[in-house]
This record gives sequence, structure tokens and C-alpha cells, in this order.
Amino acid sequence: MAVLRGRSSSQKDALLLTFRDAKLSVLDWDDNAHTIHTSSLHYFEGDPSLRMGRTVFPMGPKVVTDPQGRCAAVLMFHTQLALLPAMETEGLKLDLMMDDPYGEGEEGPGGASTELVSATVGNSYVVNLAKMGIKQVRDIVFLHKYNEPVLLILHEVESTWPARYRDAKDTMALAALSVNVVHRRHPRIWEASGLPSDTFRLISVPTGGALALSQNMVTYHTQGGSSGLVVNSHALPGKVPEKLEIDVEGDVLPAQLAAEHAAKYPDNVHPESAPALAATADHSAAALMLDLSAARHVWLSKTSVALLLKSGRLLLAHLTMEAGMVKQMRLQPLQKVTGFKPPTTWL
Repeated sequence: MAVLRGRSSSQKDALLLTFRDAKLSVLDWDDNAHTIHTSSLHYFEGDPSLRMGRTVFPMGPKVVTDPQGRCAAVLMFHTQLALLPAMETEGLKLDLMMDDPYGEGEEGPGGASTELVSATVGNSYVVNLAKMGIKQVRDIVFLHKYNEPVLLILHEVESTWPARYRDAKDTMALAALSVNVVHRRHPRIWEASGLPSDTFRLISVPTGGALALSQNMVTYHTQGGSSGLVVNSHALPGKVPEKLEIDVEGDVLPAQLAAEHAAKYPDNVHPESAPALAATADHSAAALMLDLSAARHVWLSKTSVALLLKSGRLLLAHLTMEAGMVKQMRLQPLQKVTGFKPPTTWL
């Protein structure tokens, strides 16, 4: 779900809803009928080539909108991106009856009645991100403070998992595309690589740039650089475990020896498995031992964002700005909400 903002004072906001596997509904509020009205329906499942031979996708479609209401984007089938330009609608609507029997409108020149109309989208088109070298997309978000819509994409360069971090870690990357829906051009204007492999969500910052959430870190990225904040000790490198010697002819089974050896290092992170960004990040919040998995957010101001964790813990993050960039991030734990599970979307 996303909100398409009206581009002028004569436009109302519209609500965009996505459904599996690749469907989109654009809704608005009908002032006369006092109900929700469907302004358009979009269906992207008709082209089987978009599925790239797959039949099942673990993630459903996600819709995001430009902060200034210029366009919307739907991510589907991992690498397919549908772009929908916002329509320029006029707020002046002719009243054929030449009057206002209910006294709810204001007459304009020539007997015209001014009425707020909702934002809506035009004809969509689909971009295959795989052809641009962007595969396994995890999240997308539109950025603030750009003259044209800029879409930031979080994607995985190489597939990996925790047991393979010593061979392949920090496999997530960012790609910022400048979206021109008129000429259908999408050049890549900046990118960043080396994000922790468990990075799962992007949060657009109202002052520019974006926050990237991973299980153990919060990182900030913009065209001018990046910074980070460690939220638990699992992002920090530990010590190298002692070498395990196994006597195959001994009385103790090798599996038992390996289990006993691993039990000596329950929370130890091998230096070769720790994320590289943690070395230059702020470690002041590591003692909080937070787990940001599945965290949800809501902006309270341009520099303050509330984070709701899956444990029910509520955090307040303060961003210190300097020269248009986040210089420092501070986390303030708030009272835990007991018996509460994070909602799918927190508005």
C-alpha cells in the first residue's frame, strides 16, 4: 500500500494497493457518495515472459510513490519494475446544472464549480531490471530532494547465507535510478556496494538519502557518502577460534567434539564474517543488543523516526544533519509494548 500525493492544492491524495501476483488498484475518496471509488485497475500478469520461467514467488508485489506525487512504481517478480506516471488533472470541473443545489461547492467563472479531484496514474510500462544488471531485488524506495523522481533499489549481487559469510559477505548493493517517465529513460546516477548481506529494508529520509536496515546495523547512504550505527555486538568481529584437532581413533565421536568446540563460542563472530561497514560505524548503541529484523518505522519529523521491533520494543532514532547529510544517529529506547506484534504496515 502507498499514497500518491496530489501535485497541487486542487488534487486529493490517492491510495494504491497491490495484490498477488502482480495487480494494482488505484482508489480515491468520493466526496459526493462518501465512499471509496476505484479510479483504475492495472494487471501485469498477462505477459508470461515477466515471470522468467518461474511459477512461485515468495515476495508479493510492492508499490512505492514519489514524495512529490510525480509517479509510482511497482516491484514484482523479483526484477520486473512497472512505472506509472501521475496524470496532470485540473481542479476545475464544469457543473452542467450551472448551480450548486447542496451548497457544497463554490461557483467559479462562467458558472463553473471548483471541485477537488484525486491524483491518478496514466498508462504504465514495465522495465526489466535484470537487463541493467540488477537482480534479486529486496526493496525499493523513492528519494527526496531531487528534481526528477529517483528510485533507490536494494539488491543482492551474489547469493549467500550466514554459513557462507567467510567466503561471500556484504553482498548487498544500492542503485539509484533517475526515472524519466516521459522519455522512458532510467540512467543510474549513483550506487553503493558492500552493504551487510542481511540488509532487508530501505527508509527514505525526508532531508535526502536513505536508511538501510539490517539485523545488526543501521546504515545511511546518499550520493555523497555513507555512515552507520551498530545496534548489537553481533556486527562486531570476535576472536579466531582455536583449531579443532580430531582424533578419528579416539573414544569421542568427531561430531561430539565439534559440538563441544562450537559451544565454547556461542556468540562469537569470526572476523572474516563480520560486516566491513561495522569497522567505521558508530558502536555507541552496540550494548543495547537490538534485533532489527522485521522492524517497521514511521517518521515523526524530518530528523526523527520511530522504529517498532518484532519484540514489541519501541525506539526513537534521532538524525544529526550536517551539510545535507546524516552526520550522527542516536537511538533512544522507549517503553516496551507488551503483548503486541508489529503490524504489517505502520502509518
